[in-house]
Amino acid sequence: MIIGFANGGARRGSDLSDLYDAELYALYLLKEQQGKGLGRQLIRSVAQNLLEKNYSSFMTWVVTGNPAIHFYHKVGGQSVATKEVKIGNEIVEEIMIGWRDIGVVGD
Repeated sequence: MIIGFANGGARRGSDLSDLYDAELYALYLLKEQQGKGLGRQLIRSVAQNLLEKNYSSFMTWVVTGNPAIHFYHKVGGQSVATKEVKIGNEIVEEIMIGWRDIGVVGD
């Protein structure tokens, strides 16, 4: 049974994210598995993989109000910027969370 996954790679887009050379594309964990340290392990694994590919920093976009924002801050991410995006027929705000030093993610 899959309880979660995470992946990342080269930064996509050309907006404010150009401050970072890599991006966390996704990090998902079943609600009943949250709070056990598994999210921290997943993000550290992505960070280690990016470091091995010679990336030095990374970022992710999260919809404002998503409880995951608190998790990202706990593992060293900093809120950097916001932008509005259209998802379906709705305009929502996203917040960029960034890590300038991949080596300290999750410490």
